[in-house]
Amino acid sequence: MQRMMTESERALMAVIGASSVMNFRHLKNFMTRALFHLAVASFLVSANARAAGDVVTPPTPAAPPTLSTTHENLPFEIHSAFEDGIASGAITARLDFSFAVVSAALWTPAAWCEFVTLHLNVKGCVYHDVNTGDENAGGGLQRGIIVYSGHKAYQTLADAYALDYDFAASQPSPTERRVTLSAARGPIGTKDYRIEVMLRDVASGATELHITYQYHVSTLARLSFDTYLATAGARKVGFTVIARDGAGRPVYVDGERGVMERNAMRYYLAIQAYLEGRAVPAAQRAEWMTARWFDLTEQHALQLHEITRTEYLANKRREFQQQSTQQATLNSPSARQ
Repeated sequence: MQRMMTESERALMAVIGASSVMNFRHLKNFMTRALFHLAVASFLVSANARAAGDVVTPPTPAAPPTLSTTHENLPFEIHSAFEDGIASGAITARLDFSFAVVSAALWTPAAWCEFVTLHLNVKGCVYHDVNTGDENAGGGLQRGIIVYSGHKAYQTLADAYALDYDFAASQPSPTERRVTLSAARGPIGTKDYRIEVMLRDVASGATELHITYQYHVSTLARLSFDTYLATAGARKVGFTVIARDGAGRPVYVDGERGVMERNAMRYYLAIQAYLEGRAVPAAQRAEWMTARWFDLTEQHALQLHEITRTEYLANKRREFQQQSTQQATLNSPSARQ
């Protein structure tokens, strides 16, 4: 039986052993969490969606459609920067399906937790309401989600890293919706996370998506990530073609940009599987979505392949089960007291 690491052991592992295999896993988990907000909403672009409430027959696996973008092979545009210890960036995309479908998929914490766990590094997600005190004194119920991240093999929630986001949704106008996620602290000394997702209804049944994010990066986090890129992540690539070799074959972007694009595409495909799976009976939905997600990622095996289909499906069965158990615990009357 695998022993769970204690909090002190996890903290120690993050500080020492910068060249160890376990630390590489920790660094990959850090990027998964730190870039979660960057990727999480843009992937709505590829779903075979209809208007909200329509019945959709789950399609057979097929390559996701390509949208116009400034980056070849990507259905969204990414901008990122790092200055004075602050990482920031933005995603923009025009979504070729209805505003009703897109906004419904991002409007509630429960909906977010339905798709993020498809990512192989996400071990679970639960949503919650926190009573912050007397409403007359500025308190009330605060909605949030907790995303548990870890390595690509099966991992218990207790042994994963939990990042707790406050979740706020608003509707500035009938044709706009905004979701804001924020977290005071993240992994390896990162802090002050803020993610804003804006959706706008545009002509011809399309939706405009704009995501901005920023967070403070610690010196240890920057050093650790640079070490990962120089070692375990050195041969991994993204999707943007930056050149052609002597034989005319594409040369893909690597480094930090490659990490961003890989995680963005993984969540993109998670949203596709989630929206397509809404028509599947609830009892079979998680199994259907996991199989669909893996098959979609294998169409980009050069960038996204990590484990076998059998391993992935077995891991996700256990991880969705522990997510369901944890959510039931949070929903129990005793937990709400």
